[in-house]
Amino acid sequence: MFIASENYRLEIERLVAQSKTLNVAVAFWGEGSEQIFSNIRDKPIKIICNLTMGGTNPAPIVHLLKQKNIEVLQLNNLHAKVIIGTGTAIVGSANLSTNGLTQEPDEDGGWEEAGTLLNDEQSLYDLEKWFQVLWNKSKEISSEDISKAQLLWLKNRSNRSQPGSDIALMKRDARFFKDRPVYLNIYSEYASEEAKDTYYAVKKSYEMLIPKGEPTLELNFFEDDICYPKDSWLISVYMGPRGAVRIESVFSPVPLLDKSFTSEDGDQGWVRMVVNVNDILGMQFDGESRGLLLEKIKRHKQKLLEIGEYHDWLVPLYELLALED
Repeated sequence: MFIASENYRLEIERLVAQSKTLNVAVAFWGEGSEQIFSNIRDKPIKIICNLTMGGTNPAPIVHLLKQKNIEVLQLNNLHAKVIIGTGTAIVGSANLSTNGLTQEPDEDGGWEEAGTLLNDEQSLYDLEKWFQVLWNKSKEISSEDISKAQLLWLKNRSNRSQPGSDIALMKRDARFFKDRPVYLNIYSEYASEEAKDTYYAVKKSYEMLIPKGEPTLELNFFEDDICYPKDSWLISVYMGPRGAVRIESVFSPVPLLDKSFTSEDGDQGWVRMVVNVNDILGMQFDGESRGLLLEKIKRHKQKLLEIGEYHDWLVPLYELLALED
């Protein structure tokens, strides 16, 4: 049976629900893809993924690794998209990623995909035999592998072309940003010495993960008690005690590198690791957009302090843009 893009996820969910065991060889995974498998705790599942090409968001892999009935291995040269169930299999072009099943919450649609549902005995026998060969060649996933995958994914994410990439941010209608993970990260105090020391230690460990000659992402941090929303864009805005307001950089969180520390007075603090990115949802954040956004922030400075979805200083961009001037 032929499977088109609009039916791809539905057919996968149907196969998963109806099968007693599952063998999955899918290269790239996106945010939320683990939900297809992680809510099923009464059947054995084997998964092979690719963590080395920058196409996998490691967050769902971390989640799946915690499930007792799920085994997850990695294979560096995996590019297949195969899901083998009981009496049925799906072979096609779609990853369990943004472009494959439109999984990521920050993008518009994905590629046009196609696949085939197979249920004849010979095909299933050949697929199972093929999967076992791959499984035997695959290796376990370490915490270091996850950290590397997170950095590779963020690097790939910041470089890839996305819908709307030819549009400057402030030329979008405010409604475009509703329920999208773009925030103003407003702060008025600089980090403590304990937080700085913790950051430098994390940065040193990160740099040791990157092979010599490989380009590194520009790692930065905020001192904060809460976790930032996953897969979000943070526009860093400084509001000084004397009324100064400035837009600094755009960051994406790297939660797998977050680190706690203990302050001199015995309280626990957190360093939230972020990396500099060049765009927001694939859109240009050029000089004109920065200027327009800064003027908007200044006009509504007091109102911004009253808005906060996660805490007092993390403000959804939509909330600002929707305010009447």
